[in-house]
Amino acid sequence: EGVERMRQLVDPIGVPCTLVCAALDDHLNDVGYIVPGLGDAGDRLYGLAQ
Repeated sequence: EGVERMRQLVDPIGVPCTLVCAALDDHLNDVGYIVPGLGDAGDRLYGLAQ
């Protein structure tokens, strides 16, 4: 979903863009968590995960 969103934003304005990914997860669930299993990446990144 994120890669497609980047494509939607960048393609119409013609900005050269290279997106490098180590891995692509399957999808986001209905509350925006990465599936499978990472959970809320923002909370994990900024130390807010409980």
